[in-house]
Amino acid sequence: MYRNYFKIAWRSIKKDRFFSSINIIGLGFGIASSILIIQYLRGEWSVDKHHTDYEQIYQVNTGLDFGEGENLYTMAPSPLANKLVLDYPEVENAVRLLLPPGVNKYLLKKGEVSIFEPKGIYADETFFSMFSYPFIEGSVENALQNPNDIVISETIAKKFFNDESSIGKTILVSTLWGEMDCNVSGVVKTDANKSHLDVELFINMKSGAIGDRFADLNEWAGNNLYYTYLKLRENANPKSLENKFPALIEELAGERLRSLGFTKSHYLLPLKDIYLKSEGKKSIGHQGNITFFYIFAAIGVFILVIACINFMNLSTARSSLRAKEVAVKKVIGAEKSALAIQFFIETLVFVIFSLLVAVLFIILGQWFLRNQLGLQLTAFSLSDWMLGLWLISILAFTTILSGSYPAFMLSSFGPMSLFNKRIGNHFSAAQVRKALVVVQFVISIMLIQGILVVREQMNFIKNEDLGYSESEKIVIPLNTQAASRNASNLKNGLRGLTSVEKVGITSTHPGIRNMEDMLVFGEQKTADENIRINLNWTDPDFIPAMGFEILKGRNFRVGDSTKVIVTESALTGLGYSLDNALNKEVKWNWEIQESKRIIGVIKDYHSSSLKNSMQPQMFFLNESYNQNYVLASLNTNDVSRSVSETEALWKSINPSEPFEFYFMDEKVQKAYETESKMSSLIILFTLLAILISCLGLIGLSAFSADRRKKEIGIRKVLGASVSSVMRLLSKEFIVLVLIAIVIATPIAWHYTRDWLNTFHYRIDMPWHAYVWAGFIAILICIITVSFQSLKAIFANPVNSLRSE
Repeated sequence: MYRNYFKIAWRSIKKDRFFSSINIIGLGFGIASSILIIQYLRGEWSVDKHHTDYEQIYQVNTGLDFGEGENLYTMAPSPLANKLVLDYPEVENAVRLLLPPGVNKYLLKKGEVSIFEPKGIYADETFFSMFSYPFIEGSVENALQNPNDIVISETIAKKFFNDESSIGKTILVSTLWGEMDCNVSGVVKTDANKSHLDVELFINMKSGAIGDRFADLNEWAGNNLYYTYLKLRENANPKSLENKFPALIEELAGERLRSLGFTKSHYLLPLKDIYLKSEGKKSIGHQGNITFFYIFAAIGVFILVIACINFMNLSTARSSLRAKEVAVKKVIGAEKSALAIQFFIETLVFVIFSLLVAVLFIILGQWFLRNQLGLQLTAFSLSDWMLGLWLISILAFTTILSGSYPAFMLSSFGPMSLFNKRIGNHFSAAQVRKALVVVQFVISIMLIQGILVVREQMNFIKNEDLGYSESEKIVIPLNTQAASRNASNLKNGLRGLTSVEKVGITSTHPGIRNMEDMLVFGEQKTADENIRINLNWTDPDFIPAMGFEILKGRNFRVGDSTKVIVTESALTGLGYSLDNALNKEVKWNWEIQESKRIIGVIKDYHSSSLKNSMQPQMFFLNESYNQNYVLASLNTNDVSRSVSETEALWKSINPSEPFEFYFMDEKVQKAYETESKMSSLIILFTLLAILISCLGLIGLSAFSADRRKKEIGIRKVLGASVSSVMRLLSKEFIVLVLIAIVIATPIAWHYTRDWLNTFHYRIDMPWHAYVWAGFIAILICIITVSFQSLKAIFANPVNSLRSE
């Protein structure tokens, strides 16, 4: 019996190749898109879950309230980790990680080989006992146990030692803090699993000048520089430990915090939530986005549902062609359950063919997403049990959802009803089809409205006045003490290039993370009436090179070591206005109370993403050599020549160091890399959803035109125009799209507004985007329906009016 059902299904596919192709391709697209999204989400969800006992590991976050509401940071003070291990029974182990201030890259040297490694970190010796990394050489017990010990990635090891053993060998590590010979105590594989910690070089916390300065700080109120992780004992309650933090802070830092004028708190964030759910500022390594995770999960479901809706619509629409077959079977004794099984098996055959098509789409889609959008997706493999489980689940879900209505509808009618009625036009079938088309277009319209809003916000970001011109500015990092000492020589050499207009030296610049800030207050205010301000050390030429607008006062001159320049947004918090700010004091109270006088006020500029408000900035004159960047403003379109000349100059000044540079606009746009990549993905899968919807409309419009071909023939014989017949065939679908627009618009408005609210600087709600989305949906509907309707309209009416 079942063999016969499969034969009938195969004959049904061959009998009507057009509708079968639409069903199979539409489902194939839907299943492939869902699998690709599942693979992406699976990778995002699995971050950090490869670590042993990951459910017991937590990151300590710090809440700081400077009087403007609490700000959450992902770092904590130095002595906290050791205190918690010694005095709190819930804590089994603790690890501190440090990104040293001023260190952007590490210069590694061994013999004639030298490379820059940006992914380096200082770590306590307990790091590898908490975090799981596969060791290629060395062991967990021996790694990072002594000062100047380092653990390197397999990639670094191959660059320096090829296939030789690395253990016990030395590598010279150079930064702005100096040089040190480091002993390789381990080689690990860093790309085996995805982690929020994006590190290739691990250095013992007590190594070199950085270790001398930062390893044993005992400051509890400030110096929140350390990424602190705790491993709790198996039955420990994290909330119970968290509830003990206020008393700990009061005991060790309460009086100090009150004198500084801010409050502090600590929170525990599970390791498994750091990548997707961390809300703390200055996070470390990779960072995902839980909002985009949910968006893609919804899109994956939407696309699969749209594909299933297409199948259901086409199946119910063409069900009248099977009515007499079902009636005959019922007359000769077929049971309702047997008929339902037959239709489910036919649906299963369609879905199996769709899965085969989907496999091809998945392979092509993975190649595109990896190579064009840079997504890290695991290779498609049928031996992957999790992927196989998803395929089986989607097959079952699609078969049940797509086959349920035609199976139960057709098998529910009595034989006489099936002989006498046109089931395809039965009221319940027609209404269900219309409802499903509405659902389909509600989803498509919401996605179109979403991508139009995202596109407008991204365009706003690109065109927003940042307070400076980020284009045509080349930045040369100074990653070592030797390069920093030669900064003035490099600057003077760049001044001699005809392609360079202005050159400045600085500790930081817009577009990169500034780790240094401080609480300051004005002359008429007390220490607890402070504001938090970002700190910048520059030479007199940096502000002109950046193109910052000086609203009041003047720029730095040589000898202005007791002066500062502030941005406009700092004035209100300091208690000054633009008119009276000059020569007023800016005070701070850290080890001792200090102050400097304001000589200039700069117009506010965006130092970071437009997601954040403009942060007040304060500039100090730095006349020493220890700087981080040389920035040159170019005045030429021949950028490649300027880069070549700059590289030649660098090599003449720093012959033992590789030349590196970047353009500032690249760093500025990198702040929106996640949004840009995700918006591209949303657009891609939205287009796929629209394509699948169009396939369904093509099938339904073809069926509708075919069922009304005699009516169309009569109307044409009686003189009806092409446009009037077109309106007749299109009207029903356009009405359904209009209903979908009414339903979709308020839903899309709600969710796009929530997304826009994640940006401090954003567009107003763009009502025209929703209007355009509706217009696009109607246009898609008209074009799609017209494609099939015109074939019926221009057919010879004589053929359609012949008797059967």
